[in-house]
Amino acid sequence: MIWLCLILFLAFGGAISGDSSLLKAICKIVLTGGSAIFVLWLFSLNVYISIVVIIIGILIFVLYLKLSPTKDNRTTNNFSTPCETENFDEDLNKNETNYSDFQKELQAQMKTPIQINNEKKKKTRNNAISCANSTYIFIKKGCLEQAKNGKYSVYNGGKKVIFDYIYKRLPEFIGCERKVVYINKSILNPTGECANNAIFYINDKLYYDTFILRLQELSLVDAIKITPLMINNNSSETYTLPFAKTDYLVLKEDYNFILRCEIDF
Repeated sequence: MIWLCLILFLAFGGAISGDSSLLKAICKIVLTGGSAIFVLWLFSLNVYISIVVIIIGILIFVLYLKLSPTKDNRTTNNFSTPCETENFDEDLNKNETNYSDFQKELQAQMKTPIQINNEKKKKTRNNAISCANSTYIFIKKGCLEQAKNGKYSVYNGGKKVIFDYIYKRLPEFIGCERKVVYINKSILNPTGECANNAIFYINDKLYYDTFILRLQELSLVDAIKITPLMINNNSSETYTLPFAKTDYLVLKEDYNFILRCEIDF
């Protein structure tokens, strides 16, 4: 009697709380217990009748298992219905297209650091090639002016024209660093004498290499030898980049970048 009251109490609580799993569990307990009591009662009346009832119950249970859909089939059917699949695709499309016009424009303009770096390199190469093309036109004009003015040399039956294309100021692809140093140190003058040390170098190698390579490609057709040099305006001494110069006073303005052009014919 106590167990029956407990089962009824749990069933009532499950119904109020809305927990269907609890109700199912209680129903299974009640059905199982009731069936066991019913079978025992039949045994007390007639053994043969009890055996027949048990066999019929087993057959009904087996038939129920075969006719009821399995959990896997129910799960598969739930996910494979055409309507739900279509709705899922529509949700994906909504997520992809749920952008404002500005957000779409922003996404279209978005670039990665690699893309930006590649575009920057491409722009640098294009600028260097364009500058080389225009510079080569002035180089050929300068060589023609040298020949026209009789500024050429004759040797072994041939002629040679030399023309220096001089930049009025250092181009941006050449850098210069100056620092104070002390030279001529001795026992009598251990600190030495104050002087300057200047280092001239290529600060934009991509631009410089592209520029010189393009000039050499153009000059190959006309057999003009082009050599990039640095020249001291005071002494006309030339240097090959990069180089360092140490003196009592070294000014960046005293040095120019030149393209020495030579053609033999």
